[in-house]
Amino acid sequence: MPARQIHGVLFDKDGTLFDFHQTWRSVITKAAAMASGGSEDLARVMMEAGGYDAATCRFQADSVIAAGHVGELAELWRDLGAVLPRSDLQRALDAIFAEEALAGAVPVTDLSILFTHLTRLNLRLGIATNDSEASASATVERYALKEFVSFVAGYDSGYGAKPGPGMALAFCESVGLSPRHVAVVGDSRHDMIMGRSAEVRLCVGVLTGAGTMASLASQADIVLPDISGLLELLGRQPGNIR
Repeated sequence: MPARQIHGVLFDKDGTLFDFHQTWRSVITKAAAMASGGSEDLARVMMEAGGYDAATCRFQADSVIAAGHVGELAELWRDLGAVLPRSDLQRALDAIFAEEALAGAVPVTDLSILFTHLTRLNLRLGIATNDSEASASATVERYALKEFVSFVAGYDSGYGAKPGPGMALAFCESVGLSPRHVAVVGDSRHDMIMGRSAEVRLCVGVLTGAGTMASLASQADIVLPDISGLLELLGRQPGNIR
């Protein structure tokens, strides 16, 4: 079974470790209000263009908000009429995301317990996100995951953004593993394509983000309801940690 040859797991952050819709709805609302200069009409246009569906109160799979990085969102919103220059807008969005998303984050399971089990199985763990590295590092600190996580990278870490393979390859180099012994876990096609491009052994989709079974199935080796299924998937320890 391929999973028995996995020695490292690289996680996406939002939508994978944290429920995307519950965590980011209020964050994006605040960000759009800032970027629009308080214009409700413009803020609504920005959110919809970014991938927020007001009718369902959910984010669309593989949209800029759900899967892109802050620079892409800043460029999109600037083109729509954001009140700040692009570079200033990107910095402002990074700041809002780092503060608000961390404060309102909704973990999909007890991350400390899950990561404890995974590291006891001699798995090396990392986080790769299209959010900023500072935001990812703050999340690791906030949820007391530092002792478990060997690698943290964001879109601004110098490895390139998803869906490029850079962060996955950097994780492999950092922990001394071949990509053929690594699994990538994420909620978007960007995550799966990153894994495919890096030629990792296993690409695992999860349904706690904007991604759907339909959007993930073509690139993922398997799609799980959430990351709590990883222990059973890896075939090393039965049961559910919830």
